[in-house]
Amino acid sequence: MTSNPILDEIHATRQKLLAEHNGDLHAYVEAARKRALESGGRIVEPKQRTKHCIEVAAGALQIFSSVVSWRHR
Repeated sequence: MTSNPILDEIHATRQKLLAEHNGDLHAYVEAARKRALESGGRIVEPKQRTKHCIEVAAGALQIFSSVVSWRHR
């Protein structure tokens, strides 16, 4: 497998951030949320997906899966 310097940096940064929180992803997310709230910046909450969006995504996934399995025959 070839090395990708961008992905290597992303993985190293992820490991560093998790190490700062003893490998606890929940603790990291809570600390990030706290920093965001304290910054006074605007925090945007994502909209909940509608049933239609979920059905469309499921249909696309089903089509993708069938195409992939067809190519590997």
